[in-house]
Amino acid sequence: MRRTLCLIIALWLAACGSQSSAENPSTPTPVALSGIFPAANVISGWSPVTEVKVFDRETIFELVDGQADAFFAHGFVQVAVQRYKNTSGIQVIIETWQLATPADAYGLFTANQTGMAIAVGNEGNTDPGRRLTLWQNCFFMAVTASQTIPETDLKAFAKTMTDALPSGGDRPALIARLPATGLEERRFIFFHEEISIQNEIWLGGENILDLSQETNGVVAHYELDGAVARLLLIQYPDASKAAAGMQALQAGGITGLVAVNIRNNMLGAVVGKVDQTAAEALLEEALQK
Repeated sequence: MRRTLCLIIALWLAACGSQSSAENPSTPTPVALSGIFPAANVISGWSPVTEVKVFDRETIFELVDGQADAFFAHGFVQVAVQRYKNTSGIQVIIETWQLATPADAYGLFTANQTGMAIAVGNEGNTDPGRRLTLWQNCFFMAVTASQTIPETDLKAFAKTMTDALPSGGDRPALIARLPATGLEERRFIFFHEEISIQNEIWLGGENILDLSQETNGVVAHYELDGAVARLLLIQYPDASKAAAGMQALQAGGITGLVAVNIRNNMLGAVVGKVDQTAAEALLEEALQK
């Protein structure tokens, strides 16, 4: 019976991102997430506290009031949340986010890397015993404990749920353009829209680069000769938009802008208090790939 249920769930989830709703053809059809959460004692000693709660684009404000736009920028479709408690009263909250594409799931994952790498899902990240995040296919998951618990419990929750999710999903190709030398580990964000990088590169709070769901971008931290720089790469739909983006960036009075250039439909820039020669060399290497 359990194998049959898992097969049904897998068939539901396999459609992730492949269909659209009649009301909005650009929005993937939400899949049934409530069935992937483990029942009582599937993870030894842990039981659900409440029913699974699912939030969509209309109700997400109840979960992340004031922050919904940051999730919409990553192609938000829905999120399912469940709480668990063990016999000591410690709680674990699991959030499973469905995004429009695997690239969107990867982007949300990169925006939430706060610890060390861990082999779970396509890629995972952990603050041992307190929080574990991962991405797989078009899903991003966060497992958060109210107090420190055994890391094995965090991994068990993650493993049980990823086994019920479809496999697959590749890193966006743009990530391969990041030069390896000087790149700070797990200090980069894949994004589409300006709101996703406001804490990394301040563009005046305005969309001067004409960023949208049709643009792919990455901002990464580098150490150049002992100083910290941020490398920005944006892939536009065509070369004319990249040229317009470079003009806007040059005219925008961006604090710390050291180097900017384009190559076909790719715009690159380096921001920081760093040597211009080193910045230009980093930028050239990224644009040449």
